Amino acid sequence: MSKEKKSGAEGIWKKLTAKIPENVLTSILLLVLGAVLLGVFYVPQKIEEHQCKQFAKPLFEHFLPKNSYAVQTSSVRDDNGGTTAAIILGTEDELSEEILYTFYSDGAYLPAQEGDVVELAVKALDDASISALRQAGLYRDGDDYYFVYIYSAKAE
Repeated sequence: MSKEKKSGAEGIWKKLTAKIPENVLTSILLLVLGAVLLGVFYVPQKIEEHQCKQFAKPLFEHFLPKNSYAVQTSSVRDDNGGTTAAIILGTEDELSEEILYTFYSDGAYLPAQEGDVVELAVKALDDASISALRQAGLYRDGDDYYFVYIYSAKAE
């Protein structure tokens, strides 16, 4: 940039900011910077949280099997862009993975993102997970526990 144009741009800037006190100008610049940072970091995170909640809603609102209860629910997006919604289900009745899979397979589980495929799965909690429930004070003697989840990701 030539010296003439540079000094011309500086002149315009000085005219625009001449009547604005320096501390006010600094405050305005900080507000603009804050708004940009908010838009870059906070807004996408909130959009992702909303998408996870929307994806999980049909699973979380599905009625529970008789004598069963939701111990914990969670929805999260992984580093590969897949989304998981899960329920740790406790039940007083003797159920199986197959029975619970059939029970939950009537849900209308829409993909988290366009082009994704949704998978429903049911797994009995392993010993480490049962131990974690005990440590958290969430374990009830005599009950069975299952991990019921849906996963949305691009088809492989």
